[in-house]
Parts: sequence; structure tokens; C-alpha cells
Amino acid sequence: MSDSVRMLIVEDNPVDAQLFRATLSPLSLDIDVVSDGNAAFERLKSHSYDLALMDLLLPNASGLELLRRAEREGVTLPLTIVCSAISGENYVMECLKLGASGYLIKPVTGAQLLAAIHDCLSLTAPRAATRLPVELAPPVAPLSLTRAMAEMTYSRGTGQILAQTPDGVGALEYLSGKLASARFKQLSGIEALEKLRSMRDASIVVQRVA
Repeated sequence: MSDSVRMLIVEDNPVDAQLFRATLSPLSLDIDVVSDGNAAFERLKSHSYDLALMDLLLPNASGLELLRRAEREGVTLPLTIVCSAISGENYVMECLKLGASGYLIKPVTGAQLLAAIHDCLSLTAPRAATRLPVELAPPVAPLSLTRAMAEMTYSRGTGQILAQTPDGVGALEYLSGKLASARFKQLSGIEALEKLRSMRDASIVVQRVA
């Protein structure tokens, strides 16, 4: 059995794809890169990956269309992080509702990318997460919202993630590993998620339904 940890990068911008590869090189991953939505779907159907990083604007089929097709055809995806300059409600939230585990809004810093990938690989391939040099590894901290979202997706969990903040409590509802809703005070959807992610002192609790 191969000990390689496989990752798929779905990105049509060759500069971004190369930057992602370079940033993730300390993890020694076996990385495939595809630039076409249809090609990415066929690759996900026929190969086993530990993680996928996916742009939304792609030739032939967008990232959102790829996720919809996977749900329609019953294709089980690896933990998938959508990464795009598109931050609108109808895009990112729809991806999360279709089973994406998290999201990054471009431009993405190396630290943001490594932290998100590290959180996911610590669930799907712990041996890869431990390869990151100490100076690059995300600091050990209480459960983060990003990590909790990945855990719910990976375990196909049903329940909620509660974020206790000095300004009140936010709630993310999950059904079989897919985000159903996000709320924080008067905010909902991506606005609630972005506000909660920006609050470093939030205390995160995961409540699963047995």
C-alpha cells in the first residue's frame, strides 16, 4: 500500500497553481493539478484523494457545477476547500451546502493556505500534517471554526457548531456533513461565517446528534 498522501488542485490559473504547489511543498504531498472542471470531476471519480483545493471559476464546468454533479451522481468527494475570489452568498454558501468542508477567499496568504490544509490533513492524513516544520506549523490553539467545519464534513456529522463570542453566540447547522445554515446575531450565510472567522477569541463547541 502506498504511503503517499494525494491532493488534487483544481485551478485554471497556472501562476496560482504553481504558488499553491510551492507553498505546500513542505508537506511532501503527491499533488495532481487540473485546470478544467469536467476533467476534475473525472479525476475525482477515478482516483482517491485525501484532499482537494478547488477554484470556482473554471473552464467547461465551474466548481459549483462540479459539486452539484457529484451530489447528483453520488460521487463521494474528499475534504474539499473552495478557493476563489468569488465571495458572494450564492457561490460559497452553496458550495458548503453541497459538501465542501471550507473556503478561502483570494488573495490567499501562504499562512492561510497552510493552516487550512493542515487542519484538513490532520483528519484525513495525520502523517502528512506532521511533516510540516515547526516554524511553519499553525500554533496549537483551541478548536477553530475552520477545523470544526472540516470535522463535521469529514465525519458526515449532523448537529451544530456553536461559536461563543463576546458579542453573542453564532450557530452553524449541519445535516449529514453538509452545512445547512449559518447565523450570528442579525447576520446569516457567508456574512455570519466571515464575522465568526474573524473573531479570534471565539470558543467553539461541536454538538452532534447521535
